[in-house]
Amino acid sequence: SDANGLGGLFGNITTNVRIKISNLGIEDSYISVSTVNGSAGALFASVASWGDENKVEIENCYSSDTVILKGYKVAGLAGYTGKLTSFKNCYSSAQIFEEGENALGGALVADCAGLAITFSNCYSTSQSKDLVRYGYGNVTFTDCYAGIKWYLKDIDAITKLNSEQML
Repeated sequence: SDANGLGGLFGNITTNVRIKISNLGIEDSYISVSTVNGSAGALFASVASWGDENKVEIENCYSSDTVILKGYKVAGLAGYTGKLTSFKNCYSSAQIFEEGENALGGALVADCAGLAITFSNCYSTSQSKDLVRYGYGNVTFTDCYAGIKWYLKDIDAITKLNSEQML
């Protein structure tokens, strides 16, 4: 992690332009944040768009056999996600261990805050039973699965992808 308590392959991604991150995975890794107030995800500690027209698109990304320890917001993909962010065809099998008072641990994202955050065809097999541990604003799920909890209605439409199928 860095001095600000951000951990993951990438620390903080904040943009005012449209970006797309695709076909990215992390396997067999250990991620720890140096402070119990920090954020950690296997791929991103924090990811958000601050422009009204711009969007962060995360597609075909995954974390597999990854252990994420310590931190206030910890998750399989991103510790925190802000507005105008979409996840498509993403999954995680990370082991999540949050630490600290009121800590948040999510299978894919620990904390979603803002408008127009979407998850489509995403799933997790981690021990966390929530794809997103805490969310407010406009967060939507389409054909997503977490542990033993299904989101939305069409179980047959969910495609479970492994790392070979994602790349």
